[in-house]
Amino acid sequence: MTTFADFIKRNTVKPAGMLPLVHTTRALHLKRIKESNEIVKSWCDVFQEDLNYFFVGRPAYKHRPGQEQAAYWELPACFIMEFDAVADVRRVYPFDTGAHADGRMPGFIQIIDRKEYEVVGVPDAPQRIIGAFFKSASDYFRLEVKERKQFDTEFSLSVWDAEIKALHMLAASAEISAMDDRRLCVELQSGASVPLINNKLLAIVCPSIYLDDPDFRNHIERVWNAEPISYNMQPLSYQHYIGQIYERVQSFYVQRKILPP
Repeated sequence: MTTFADFIKRNTVKPAGMLPLVHTTRALHLKRIKESNEIVKSWCDVFQEDLNYFFVGRPAYKHRPGQEQAAYWELPACFIMEFDAVADVRRVYPFDTGAHADGRMPGFIQIIDRKEYEVVGVPDAPQRIIGAFFKSASDYFRLEVKERKQFDTEFSLSVWDAEIKALHMLAASAEISAMDDRRLCVELQSGASVPLINNKLLAIVCPSIYLDDPDFRNHIERVWNAEPISYNMQPLSYQHYIGQIYERVQSFYVQRKILPP
């Protein structure tokens, strides 16, 4: 058991409320997902096995964006699903492991071995991670982290708790955009493909051009029993779409009473 796993199992850590899981992929893959009616696991070079990746609540994205104008099929499509839609959970991490493997994390946490943050076999690990660093699930979504002194005092952290303090710094870092997937974001890895014809899919957020296709919109609503949510297409670089996606996801959560207004 890692130092971090021991930390989140403390009695003083109170689990936060449940949030949905979000799987984000390139819109290019929507055709294949529609045909198979499942999100298929794929080979992960970091962990050397077939995996499916999800982030708790937040539409974080694992692909490195370019600066040039993005084609519509390069843009993100987000599948929002019930937390219990995913089986065979292999690992939980408090950040995007892809960003860590690519060296995109701030130096103060990049120098710490990724394995120090691996959590296995703790059923409510995501809710405990959120409850440790944030006052509520709503604060987690908005990345409004607990104040540093309060956090250190609450958990009696000492000079030897660098791994835990580094995570708090990651969540609170003013140098990282609130919508940047390098911030603290709970990652869940699954060893199973996820069927979409089971009433567990809540919504899909994707470029508006896909929902202009009545057959695809009908498939989302009638076959997957989910809500189609579009974001606008404009001649912009990839980064400019991220804010739209977060706004759409937050509005959906508020509408479904998953988060308060």
